[in-house]
Amino acid sequence: MQISAGRLVLPFALVLLTLSGCGSDDGKDGLPGDTTIVGVLPASSAEQLAANIEDVEVNSAPVITFTATDGNGVPIAGLTSSNLRFNIAKLKPGAMGDPSSWQNYINRLAGGELQGTTESDGTLEDLGNGQYRYTFATDITDPANTVGNISYEPSLTHRVAMQISGFPASNPTIDFRPDGGKISLQREIVETASCNSCHNKLALHGGGRVETKYCVTCHNPGSTDPDTGNTVDFKVLIHKIHMGEELPSVAFGPNLIDDGGSGDDGTGTYQIVGYLGRVHDYSTVVFPQDIRNCTKCHSESAETPQGDNWKTAISMEACGSCHDNIDFSKDGSDTGANDPLGHSGGVVSDNSECKTCHASGRIAGSVEERHRNPVAAAEPTFKFNILKICGTAIDMDPDCSGTPVTPTVTFSVSDPTGGTHGYANSNYNLNTESEFGSGASLNVITGWGTVTMEADSLDYNNDNAPSASRPARAESVNLSYLKANAIDNGSGEFTVTLAAMPITSGSASVALEGHPRAESVPGSGSFDTSIPVKGAVAYFGVNGSPLVERRVAVDVSTKCDKCHATLSLHGNNRADNAQLCVLCHNPRNTDIGRRSGTGIDGKAEETVDLKVLIHAIHAGAEEEHGFREKGIVIYGYGGRSHDFSHVRFPGILNDCTTCHNDGTYELAGKWEAPLQNGIQATTIDSGIDVADQTDDLYTTPTAAVCSACHDGATARAHMENNGGAKFAVDQAGIAASYETCSICHGPGKIADLEVMHGID
Repeated sequence: MQISAGRLVLPFALVLLTLSGCGSDDGKDGLPGDTTIVGVLPASSAEQLAANIEDVEVNSAPVITFTATDGNGVPIAGLTSSNLRFNIAKLKPGAMGDPSSWQNYINRLAGGELQGTTESDGTLEDLGNGQYRYTFATDITDPANTVGNISYEPSLTHRVAMQISGFPASNPTIDFRPDGGKISLQREIVETASCNSCHNKLALHGGGRVETKYCVTCHNPGSTDPDTGNTVDFKVLIHKIHMGEELPSVAFGPNLIDDGGSGDDGTGTYQIVGYLGRVHDYSTVVFPQDIRNCTKCHSESAETPQGDNWKTAISMEACGSCHDNIDFSKDGSDTGANDPLGHSGGVVSDNSECKTCHASGRIAGSVEERHRNPVAAAEPTFKFNILKICGTAIDMDPDCSGTPVTPTVTFSVSDPTGGTHGYANSNYNLNTESEFGSGASLNVITGWGTVTMEADSLDYNNDNAPSASRPARAESVNLSYLKANAIDNGSGEFTVTLAAMPITSGSASVALEGHPRAESVPGSGSFDTSIPVKGAVAYFGVNGSPLVERRVAVDVSTKCDKCHATLSLHGNNRADNAQLCVLCHNPRNTDIGRRSGTGIDGKAEETVDLKVLIHAIHAGAEEEHGFREKGIVIYGYGGRSHDFSHVRFPGILNDCTTCHNDGTYELAGKWEAPLQNGIQATTIDSGIDVADQTDDLYTTPTAAVCSACHDGATARAHMENNGGAKFAVDQAGIAASYETCSICHGPGKIADLEVMHGID
């Protein structure tokens, strides 16, 4: 008999059934009474395991009691030590200015160096009904029984941690005091959810370590990688990993001195030899936002009551992890020996001295003040607004009539915080305001599409763009033009008349973007910092054509900005709005106008189509995982090459939902037959006449997206032979193309895209 429990079938469960007709009188005559099911699920049949540590006793070797259930609350039987690992650590109070720190009782010697570890060789007892007891092999009450002679201190906060293997990984923990006292000392600094906002799911050491509460029990001060000599103390390790290529020891080379680009600059490395003896080189890691944003990882909350310790619990170890060219034992002050690697505040012997200088009102200022990011501080005080197009408010489906179309755009800059900045006042003057003075930028951009489109499928091509060298580039007028030509309406609003557009029908859009300037030091009067402001985009129908907006594939604020904080590119001009990016990064645009001959990648040009570009950039260093075989190189402003072959995506690359909105990546709707639904083919060769799109060579849309990650010959052959994809064909070839990828990879099909990508 098979008894159903939730979605699982329990063929081997221990079952007790109480049925009417067997002594029950709960039902009416001829009907069964209530049925009670009590069962357990064999571990070999369980797909999930949720463990909860219920009790800990420490009289000699620690003894813990825990329960194990599946995802539906059904008890699990038959767990073995092969599924589990355990450790136990104590939280030591800080002394002489040191922060508190965890110290594992379970350690090993690796190359003569002490390292925290776990055990599984104790006694595991199955108590029945999903309850287990584990007795540690290590008697922590006797220091002689521990590696490293770790003293037992029952009055301190202790933590037992478990590692669940053979199931989706989990790391249950419990904090307690062995003497039964109330916990008074905690150290909850970083919440796992903060890490997972970029990493999707933090999973290390073969995927079994997924919670920061577990990580810190092993990554203690004094724990060292014997191969490199680098500490694996959590606060040092994590800071250094995320600093990556910006570490002085990496950027300046072994002598740690910034010598302006000569000598050994750029030859340094930061490596850890870790799981299975593999070398992990973090020298090319780039933190995807300003490294001074400490609150990205650290913030005080109910889960992390000590999350603000970074502001006050100052230590040479934490500070020196990023500023690793400072030797605190040497005097780098102007009045002392002025050692180039010394500490500018003089020799520091212990952490109790740090707050002498590093505090509010002191000579060096507080840590929070020193990490202040003037860009992030000023960003919320600016907002770009497009108010009218062709004299009609943009929420009234504006129509720009006339042949050819000459749009007029009314715009403003405001302060959403209600500040008293001049640019937000009704008497604001573009020519005199400091925020838009020297070094500032403000641009009005226009993009358009001329092909026949469905009502929800605008895809830009900027056909017949005036620029002969940069095909399909959106048109723009800059701040100088606006200062000379925009009409001041006298209420903080300005109207500018743009050049005639090269189309007489279709849909178009206007964007307002740029970077005003702000004071890096408030009150200094020096407007020296460029501020990214979210670009504003509005649409209009050309010459009576229906107004069509471009599809929205990503929400920058809820997706991209989880990692990037503010997605800002092109000198802080284009910020936080993918609908702005696609005006130029459209299917017909390439970087040919920025190259002079063949590039370092051996190509004459590379597409900058956003759907290709972003996938390829984020898959840059993924050759080892079976994605791109070669990184992508793009030539940008000033003819500079940007090689993205070392980009490391911090999350799960094949999880499309990390970046995409629901319904925008599946091969359904308009993507069932993209060319027939207004999505344009991607130019890969601009032909003899760069300005003429009719002689371009194209790749079909689905193939363009998929080959952005799967760029190998085998993948290409599959797309051509099985999906009707075309690579490098002319307009006639595109007109005759019909991609059939959705037949196999569409929702619910035999090779559903979500299934192939492992998306739950």
